[in-house]
Amino acid sequence: MIRRPAADQPSFPGRAPRFAAALGRALSRLRGPRARDLRPEREELLRTKRELELARESMGNAAYAIFWVRADGSIMDHNRTAARLLGDAEDLRDTQLADFFAGSRSAWLRIWQSLATQGSFAGDMAWRRAGGAAFPVRLVGNRVSHDGRFYGCLFVSDRTEAKLAEDRLADTNARFRALTENTSDLVFVLDRDGVTTYVSPAAARTLGGGERELLGRRSGLLVHEQDRPSVDLALAEARLQPGRTVRLENVRARRPDGSWLHLDGAYTDLPDVPGITGTVVVYRDVTDSRRADRDLQESRRQLSTLLGNLPGLAFRCRYDRDMSLEFVSGGSLALTGYRPEQYFGEHPVTASDIIHPDDLEQVRLTIRAELAARGRYEHEYRIRTAEGAVKWVWEQGAGIPDENGRISIVEGFITDITGRIEAERTVRELNEDLERRVAARTRDLQETQEQLIASEKMAALGGLVAGLAHEINTPLGVGLTAATHLRERVRDTRRLLDQGGLKRADLDALLVDGEDAAAMIEANLSRTADLVQSFKRVSVDQCSEERRSFDLGAYLAEVVASLRPQYRRRPLRIDVDCAPGVVVDSLPGAVAQIVTNLLQNSLLHAYASEDAGTIRIAAAARGDDVELTYADDGRGMDDAVRRRVFDPFFTTRRGEGGSGLGMHIVYNVVTGALGGSITCASRPGEGTTFRMTFPRCPEPAATVAAGDVVR
Repeated sequence: MIRRPAADQPSFPGRAPRFAAALGRALSRLRGPRARDLRPEREELLRTKRELELARESMGNAAYAIFWVRADGSIMDHNRTAARLLGDAEDLRDTQLADFFAGSRSAWLRIWQSLATQGSFAGDMAWRRAGGAAFPVRLVGNRVSHDGRFYGCLFVSDRTEAKLAEDRLADTNARFRALTENTSDLVFVLDRDGVTTYVSPAAARTLGGGERELLGRRSGLLVHEQDRPSVDLALAEARLQPGRTVRLENVRARRPDGSWLHLDGAYTDLPDVPGITGTVVVYRDVTDSRRADRDLQESRRQLSTLLGNLPGLAFRCRYDRDMSLEFVSGGSLALTGYRPEQYFGEHPVTASDIIHPDDLEQVRLTIRAELAARGRYEHEYRIRTAEGAVKWVWEQGAGIPDENGRISIVEGFITDITGRIEAERTVRELNEDLERRVAARTRDLQETQEQLIASEKMAALGGLVAGLAHEINTPLGVGLTAATHLRERVRDTRRLLDQGGLKRADLDALLVDGEDAAAMIEANLSRTADLVQSFKRVSVDQCSEERRSFDLGAYLAEVVASLRPQYRRRPLRIDVDCAPGVVVDSLPGAVAQIVTNLLQNSLLHAYASEDAGTIRIAAAARGDDVELTYADDGRGMDDAVRRRVFDPFFTTRRGEGGSGLGMHIVYNVVTGALGGSITCASRPGEGTTFRMTFPRCPEPAATVAAGDVVR
């Protein structure tokens, strides 16, 4: 990239213009005879030849390279220095000058445009030697004309050394600027009268205002009036001993906002240093460090007060075998009965004197293991006080590493926890007693619940018995009436026979009435026998937990038949839908208990006494399982009731016949005795559906007594 020099920068070494002028004069003289009629001017030609030879010899040995370049950028001629500069062959003629540019080849177009329009060019750019190495050059060119054509006469010098020197100077200046502009010290230069001639950026920033506002002022105007005599004395002493630094601490200087800085000053008189010739004053702002010192002292005072008021003992010890103490707080007396000074001296109190002998070794092992693992520790142990009392304490500490990263110091705190330990022991004893009471109450509640469940089962069985008694009353009454009528007819016939008035028609009538009565008695007694048989099977199944194989559809029909007395006077219909051949090897009593409780739940909660409805009981085989569905189209229930429907003692008809155990028994029988699962779906006004799934042949462990599993 070409960099043009500044206007006040010399364009090139002084001889370059003279060479160009000599070359121009020689060319003009050569052109003269062509422009005029050729006149034999031998002397003029000889003089011109000598000038040309002198110019060529001088240019050939010049310290800088010279190129004559055509408008297309090709080299027309050059001196020997040019070949040495580029490290190429002796003859560079007809070579493109742009081949040696390190940057863009289009730079030649800008050079030629400057030559063509302004007659000259000067600038810095990067060239490349024949080996490929780039180097900086200074290029100065002039436009020359010959035979009606323009050429460029270029003078090129290697600026490698100059560029290195400039870079070194720039680097030095940059470091100097970085040092003076970024230092936090306040630097001033004062003349012999104490007037400020230089202010560092840090001083201008710290004292407020700009550099111009501080220049020309006496430094004493910024210093607290009580500190001015000390500053004047230090300045005078420094001027009496040039080159020696005089130091002064705690000099106060005023900020623009009226607050005061605290400074440490250094005064050095340098009368013979060029550019200074005065006294250099360097102030270091120690305001924060002084404030930090005050804060540290206050912090130490507060820490001392805090340690004195803490309910415990703070300590610092060396991390050696005996944990040799270096500091003990005043809380030691209240905790251990020993004063802090008793831990030091010729016969000091040691850890083995304080820690309970049964805990001493464990304490040492715990501290070392925890410090090695995570650098800190905490534990509880017993101590013995100076009076011989035993206390429980809690200790927490941390290791402080040395410069090698190894723990050399341990700092920690010990506090009395005897009260807490005693309280925990009391609470533990109370909890144990409470747990025993809860366990006893739980057993009582379980026994009560089991009794209630048994009572509920017996109540259901009692209802079944009452219904059966009412149901068989009718057929037995009809049979009894038929038998009584038959007996009266036989008695009347015998009387006629005894009186001798028996006729054949009377005997025929007796036989007809006898057959009718016998048929009526047989039918009603069969009906009674069927009811008793169904009741016997269902009641026996409910009262025993015997496992057997049974046809599920037939058994459900028998259960519904045995329950008919409970709903026969209500406008309800019960449909049993079960595919034939669904044989189950399980607990029939559990199935009967489920259907009985579900039906009683529907009669009590789903329908009013005058409500008509349909209850559907469906069963189907699902692989190795059976799905039993019980659905009514009654009132239904909301989500709050549905979520608690299986909870024990939960009922919405408390005092109206609801015990809150019926559905709980159903849940326990399905999930426990049958080893299955049950779900409930219901919405207000849309009825309720219970879906139960249980194995057709459950594992023996699942076939426990119906109702014995308590959720």
